[in-house]
Amino acid sequence: MNRERILSIVVFSLVLFVVIWFVGCAATGPSPQGETAVDDVADIDALLGLSDNQPKEEIKEDLGDAGDTIAEDDVLRILGVTEEKEPVAATSRNAETRPDVNNEIQKLVDEQKTLNTKESDLREKVAQQNDQITALTRTEEKPPAADVNRATPTWKSGGFSDRYQEALQAYRNRQYREAIQKFEILLADNTSHSLSDNCQYWIGESYWGLGNYQQAIVSFEKVFSFTKSNKEDAAQLKLGLCYMRLNDNERAKQEFQKLIDHYPNSEFVSSAKRAISQLE
Repeated sequence: MNRERILSIVVFSLVLFVVIWFVGCAATGPSPQGETAVDDVADIDALLGLSDNQPKEEIKEDLGDAGDTIAEDDVLRILGVTEEKEPVAATSRNAETRPDVNNEIQKLVDEQKTLNTKESDLREKVAQQNDQITALTRTEEKPPAADVNRATPTWKSGGFSDRYQEALQAYRNRQYREAIQKFEILLADNTSHSLSDNCQYWIGESYWGLGNYQQAIVSFEKVFSFTKSNKEDAAQLKLGLCYMRLNDNERAKQEFQKLIDHYPNSEFVSSAKRAISQLE
């Protein structure tokens, strides 16, 4: 139903109400000499254009024309009839913006998936690197034979003392494996020479230079097997230092104390005392 038809019906209803009201008043009021108010009703009908000869369609058209002269908005407002307007612009705007919002949401979801994948890859790499670090830092003690080159060394002279000097020079040149090999050959030839205890001591020093402190301890302890060795106090000091390198501080203090007690006149006593004070 369009707006013009609603307005026509409203106007027609108002006119009909007025007519009925007037007719009712005329019928209930006193009629002089028993006459009915036919003329009054006719006058009202004529005034409103409601004659018996006028077709209903014309009446509706007349009412419609008359309704045009009334403010349509006022009539609708009085009757409480409001025209609902569809939010065309808002609907259109939502239709336009919704795809953009959906695209942005999908973009964020895709980025989150990418970040999760990268995080998983980084965690895996970190785990692999930790395994590599553990493998590299895991150290195993090598047997003494692995530290020594067993190839036959060359000698420049045949005497014990001369060969001893050659072996000692190899140690001074930090050729520790060669020095160990030569000192061991000298001990295999003669353990009663006056330099034999020195050979044993320098074997211990060569293992110290290689960082093999366990084998160095074994070599230094063998120095005490030689009678009247002039390397006992030095070997005793190195025993304490080897245990310090192995983080066995209690055993290190014991070895230093042995040096102080057994070799009170040694030049290494002061070093032993300083070492003990550092460990306490």
